[in-house]
Amino acid sequence: MKSMKKNLSLFYFKRLVFTIILPLLFLQSALFSQNMANFSSAFVDIGFGARPLGMGQAFIAVASDADAVIWNPAGIVEVNGFAATVSYAKQFNLIPYSHGAVVYSLTPDFSVGGGIIVSGDDLMQETSVIVSTAKKISLNGHSLNLGIAAKLLNASFGKNNEPDLSVSGEAIGLSLGFGVQFYATESIVMASSLNNLFSTITWNSSTSGKYSEGLPGDWVLGIGLLNYHNFNVDLDFHKSLYKDIEDKFYIGSEYNLAGRLVLRAGAASSLNQSEKMFFSFGGGITHTFQNSFNFCLDAAYILHPLANMFRISLSFNIE
Repeated sequence: MKSMKKNLSLFYFKRLVFTIILPLLFLQSALFSQNMANFSSAFVDIGFGARPLGMGQAFIAVASDADAVIWNPAGIVEVNGFAATVSYAKQFNLIPYSHGAVVYSLTPDFSVGGGIIVSGDDLMQETSVIVSTAKKISLNGHSLNLGIAAKLLNASFGKNNEPDLSVSGEAIGLSLGFGVQFYATESIVMASSLNNLFSTITWNSSTSGKYSEGLPGDWVLGIGLLNYHNFNVDLDFHKSLYKDIEDKFYIGSEYNLAGRLVLRAGAASSLNQSEKMFFSFGGGITHTFQNSFNFCLDAAYILHPLANMFRISLSFNIE
């Protein structure tokens, strides 16, 4: 009987690989061939939320709160009740970013979420509106979370005080992303996310006129260890889809101390270590009111080769 259960588990795991991982490999060639936006910094994902950043941006496997709207839409189905998070930051102390996300569980195995990211100023301002949904299904006794996220993208540029000296215009676009989390056990989670699986942006500038291009795809594979002696650990591998971008590893951990204080640390590096590694550390204070309202204040500090950065987030969960 044990041998039969083992064979069944292996069969379902292989089916998971062939139905989810291999199609993503096939999509690599399609993503590689798409045209990228002329604005190389357009709609860049700088990493949002002090909890993920405190873990070195290694988060797709352990994502299970409102931050999952941006990091891995499959994780929003782990939310019980209503969850929300907000944060504000200045990337490299120059570009302001504001972000917020909410998640609501309609049933124990189905959730919806939404978010917004606003960045920049009149010189270059971008807004991303995110809508996501996730479903939990049972696969031979294992939980499998499937999520999808759609982003509506809008940008305006050159609307500063010197219009005659600048390029001005606007853009509107759409992108789709996909995420999965597979619970091999209660503590071991395998995950994958693919951002900009499909994307198109129509730009209209005062110099180039109207044209359409896409955003670069981002494929992440991760494995997480949950609630192991109060530790959460996540290891993410960012597989490059383009020749001029290197593969990268991200690793992060957090430790829950007495249920009130959480300590975090993480690091990242390119596969051949040609790029300088960055480190991060942080923590959070959490408190539950009347056994149903949980409030968190999280902070993170990132030691980056270009500039050190500080992040702070507020989040809550009502069950």
